[in-house]
Amino acid sequence: MLSKVLKRLPAFAVLLILCGIIYLYLDGWFDISFIVRGSAETSAVTTDAVGTSAPASPDSDTGAVTDIGSLPVQTPETTAPGPDTSGADTDTPVEPPAPVEIPALGSLDGYVRSYADWVPGGGWTLAEAAPDGVDIPGYFSSHKTEEYTVSYEPPSQGKPYEVIKTPTTVDAPAVTLYMGYIIVESTWDGVVNIYSSDGAAIGSYNQTQVFPAYCRDKSGRPLFISSGAYYYLDAGRRRFVNADYDPKSDNRGALFDYTPDYGLSRDATRMFVSEKKIVEKKTPVDDGKGGEGDEEGKSSVFIVTPTVEYTFGLMNQNGSPVYKGKFYGAYAFSGGRAAVIDEDGHLYYINASGSTVIRTDRAYIDDATEQYVVEYYMEPISNGEESVGFYFFEHGLTRARVLTLNKYLLNYNETYVMSDETVVLKDNGQRFGIPVGYEVSSYSSGVFLLRGHGGCGFYDYTGTWIADPDLDDAEPFYEGLAVVKKDGYVGLIDTNGDFVIPYGQFSYISNASTGVIAAYDGEWHILYKMTK
Repeated sequence: MLSKVLKRLPAFAVLLILCGIIYLYLDGWFDISFIVRGSAETSAVTTDAVGTSAPASPDSDTGAVTDIGSLPVQTPETTAPGPDTSGADTDTPVEPPAPVEIPALGSLDGYVRSYADWVPGGGWTLAEAAPDGVDIPGYFSSHKTEEYTVSYEPPSQGKPYEVIKTPTTVDAPAVTLYMGYIIVESTWDGVVNIYSSDGAAIGSYNQTQVFPAYCRDKSGRPLFISSGAYYYLDAGRRRFVNADYDPKSDNRGALFDYTPDYGLSRDATRMFVSEKKIVEKKTPVDDGKGGEGDEEGKSSVFIVTPTVEYTFGLMNQNGSPVYKGKFYGAYAFSGGRAAVIDEDGHLYYINASGSTVIRTDRAYIDDATEQYVVEYYMEPISNGEESVGFYFFEHGLTRARVLTLNKYLLNYNETYVMSDETVVLKDNGQRFGIPVGYEVSSYSSGVFLLRGHGGCGFYDYTGTWIADPDLDDAEPFYEGLAVVKKDGYVGLIDTNGDFVIPYGQFSYISNASTGVIAAYDGEWHILYKMTK
């Protein structure tokens, strides 16, 4: 009898361990990345394949739709984080001043909400509202997530810069903003509640399947992406609806949380798609003969790939084409200039009449290498927040990528990169000087975020430091406001470098998102940008 019991003990122990693991998983002690918890009240987003284009208005019944589902309940509370003191400068610690009073939204007369750039010196304020119906958790974060920092590997062995994405594990805020939407985590892993900017409940969706696309359609609606397709959120019908967004013709230069007017033409002249066609791209492959291929020295065997080819034209104020089918890429006018791409992928700028006003294909002898080189302006090699400030002129300045190639080898159809760097251009084509030893991380609201010498700071279009480069970290300017971090504290400044929210008032402040800001100090606050 005893021997039978002893034989069964290992199996019984394994059963107990499995039961314990299952209990700990269900109790939230750990998670398995490929398992998504669900509920009877919330379902995964599924696409109803009906139609392919977005309706003319949110009230239209055309277009493919995706049900959102009912709102889940609030998640259990967890411990709130204290100030992040990693990397704090103990030699010159920040002394947080007294917090500023943020008035209630209903107490302001003569003010309206706005996503326009905050203008220092009066006429603007922040206001706080507790949006009706928003079920906000009391904690800051219940789980970790990964954020990616983009950097570039310098050219080596004749190749251009390579994009390097470095992941960092951070606390995932329970409340996030996306182009004015308020997104709040729920009881079920992966499912979030989504609200309009004024706090009206829209529904819920599974964020492991539907993601912010960080772009807008032609109507300015924020877009989401799922299984490679673009959707906008129809709040009235509580559905995701297929959008007609075209990444080639509708993109605005970078994927980030931008306002509806960003990247739209600020001049009467417009760029338009003059032709969109399917072409067959032929790529030579080894023909198996062990030689150069056919008699002309080209392979007679190809891989044929169908691809979409676009050409863009220029339209004047009355809608008549000025040029048709001249450009192979185009962006909106700003400051009387529009960035366009030629057939070889080189970037240059035209004016309203279509004449080239800024371009470089300068060939010269490089003093350092004594090589014969040629340089071209090119599009940035990545299109995230790190590329904000390209294509569009603001206060007469824009960022530009300069690719310098070995001219001698280029004559023999060989590409050898001598340098690949980012510069700042004036609208007359001359270059704007950046302090030595610093690199531009972004340019927005007329202010450069510069990094170098172990810190970061802000340098404006007049050539003035508005925030000394002794910050531990900072975000680009969004809508005229920027989040700054030092000694574990966080604050919010305007384009004069003055504090709108001083250090220490909140332990977390989000970037402005179409006029909305989320902040945390032991509880969540929804703040609105207000102007007279």
